[in-house]
Amino acid sequence: IAASASLDHIEMAHNTADLGGAIFNAGTLHVNHTRFYSNTAVDGGALYNEAVLNIQQTQFISNSASESGSIIKRGIISKGGAISNNKGTVQANSLNIVDDEAVLGSGIYNNSLFKLDNSDIILNIGIIVNDSPSYGGGIYNGSGASMVIKNLNADSNKAEYGGGIWNKGLIVLNDSVVQRNMAEGEVCTFGGGIANIGLLNIQRSLIRDNSAFMGGGIASLLHDMGYSGGANIRS
Repeated sequence: IAASASLDHIEMAHNTADLGGAIFNAGTLHVNHTRFYSNTAVDGGALYNEAVLNIQQTQFISNSASESGSIIKRGIISKGGAISNNKGTVQANSLNIVDDEAVLGSGIYNNSLFKLDNSDIILNIGIIVNDSPSYGGGIYNGSGASMVIKNLNADSNKAEYGGGIWNKGLIVLNDSVVQRNMAEGEVCTFGGGIANIGLLNIQRSLIRDNSAFMGGGIASLLHDMGYSGGANIRS
C-alpha cells in the first residue's frame, strides 16, 4: 500500500539530507499553506518527489541543492533548489519560489510531468559545483519531461544557460511573464529568458528585459549548433 500524507500550515526549516532536504516523497503527498525555508540537499533542496505531489499556496525560500550531502562525492549533480521532480507527477498552484540555488533548476528541476499555475519564481541563482555549469535559474525541464505552465512570473533568475528557463523536453507556457532574467558566465551563454533545445509553445505571454550573450529573450537552438529545438510563439 502506497503511503499518503498531508501537510497544512506547516513550516519546515534548516533540514538537511542527500535527497529531499525537508521531504522525500515516494507516495501521495498533499501540501497546503506550507513554508520551506533554508533546507539543503544534493537533490531536491526542500522537496524531492518521485510519486504523486499536489501542492498549493506554499513558499520555498532560500533552499539549496548543493554539495553538502555525501552523494555529490559519487558524481551526482545538484538538482532542484526548491523542488526536484524525478519520476513523479506534480500538480502545483500558487507557489512562491524565491532565492533558491542549484546547478540544474535552481527553483524547479523536472524530469517527468509537472503542471504549474499562478506562481512566482524570483531571484533564484545557478551555482557551480565541481566545474559543472548551471542550467535553468528558475526552471530546468529535462529531456522527455513535460511541463504545462500558466500565469507564471519568472523574474530576476540567473544561470549560465537559460537564466529563467532551460527546456530540453516539452513546455507549454501561457499567460506568463518572463522578465529580468540573465544567462551569465565565462563562456558563450545563451537564453537569458528561455533556452530551448526541446519543444516550446508560448502563447499570450510577455518576455522582456532579459539578457545573455546569445538570445537575450529566447535562444532556440538547432541541429547545426549541436542541439535540436523548436518553438511556437503566439501573441
